[in-house]
Amino acid sequence: MATPLPGLMEWLGLLVQPAVILGGGALFLNQLNKRIDDQNKRIDDLRSNMKDGLAKLEAKVDRLIESRLSTTR
Repeated sequence: MATPLPGLMEWLGLLVQPAVILGGGALFLNQLNKRIDDQNKRIDDLRSNMKDGLAKLEAKVDRLIESRLSTTR
């Protein structure tokens, strides 16, 4: 069997370590992006619910004002 070159293992170690670090960083950023997207979706849902609630409240206030104005005439 042929023995590997003595410097080959050193070079291989020098190449593998940064690849592992970059891969771990990429996985971390991917998870972070997913969490940010989930938070943005929740914010959009809350914003939509708030707009719906505000529209209902405005309609109630309008009906109340109209009912009070019609009784004073």
